[in-house]
Amino acid sequence: MEPSDFLGKTIIVTGAASGVGKAIATRFMNGGGDVVVADIDLNHAKETAESLNGAGTSYAVQVDVRDEQSVKSMVEYTLKNCDSLDVLVNNAGIFQKSIPSIEQSLEEWTRVMDVHVQGTYLCSKIAAVPMLEQKQGAIVNISSNAGFAAFPYRTGYSTAKAAINMLTKVFAIEWASDGVRVNAIAPNFVEKDRTIDRALGEETVRTIGGGADLDSILARTPTHRLTSLGSISESVAFLASDKIPDVTGAILPVDGGWTAYGYY
Repeated sequence: MEPSDFLGKTIIVTGAASGVGKAIATRFMNGGGDVVVADIDLNHAKETAESLNGAGTSYAVQVDVRDEQSVKSMVEYTLKNCDSLDVLVNNAGIFQKSIPSIEQSLEEWTRVMDVHVQGTYLCSKIAAVPMLEQKQGAIVNISSNAGFAAFPYRTGYSTAKAAINMLTKVFAIEWASDGVRVNAIAPNFVEKDRTIDRALGEETVRTIGGGADLDSILARTPTHRLTSLGSISESVAFLASDKIPDVTGAILPVDGGWTAYGYY
C-alpha cells in the first residue's frame, strides 16, 4: 500500500501504548492517518502519542474497554478532536495465567473475558454509530490462533478469542449494507523485538502450559519463526484499507502457517 494510504483518516487503536498496539498505531501514523492512542494507562498513552512521527496528528486518551461510559468518552473525544472516525482497531488485551481449568478461579475467567470479549463488543458497537451514520468505516479485531485451536491451560483466553471471531462475523453481516466492514487478524506467538531474547521468548511461551517452549513453537510453525510486529501492523492496515471494500467478516491468520498445519 502507498505511504499515504490513510491520509485524512482517523484511527483509534486500543491498548496502543506499547507492543502490538504501538506497532499498529505507528503504521497508521506512517500512512498519514490521525491516530488516537487509547490505553488504560494515560501517561503511557501520552508518551507513545508524542513519540509517533508521521504526516498525521496523534492524540492520547484513557480508556477502560470493559466500561461502557469510558468507551463512549473515548469515541466522543475522538469526534470532538477529529473530523470523523474511520477505523477502530480492537487491540486491548491481557494474558491469562497458565492454570488447569478446574483450578481456574471465576475471577480470572471474568478478568480475561471482560477485557477481550466485552471490550471488543463495547468498542465496536459504540464506534460503529458514527461510522454507520457516515456510511463508511472499518473495524479490525485482534484475535489469535488460540481462537481456532484449543490451548491447554488457557480456558479463558482461547474461549475469548473464539468469541471475538464470532463477534467479527456477526457485526460484519449486520453492518455491511451501511458501508462498515469488520474483520480480524489471528496472529501466532508474537516476536516482540527484531532480535528475539531467547530466555524471554521461552518464558513467554511457557505460559501456555503443557510443557511447550520456544523451540517446540518454532518447530510447530511452518515458517519456523514467531509472528513479527511488521506482519501484524501491515495486515491490520490491509484490512482497514478502502481498497478492499468487499472484504468483511474475514479472520486472517497471520501465523506463519500454524493454523493450516495438520501434520505432526
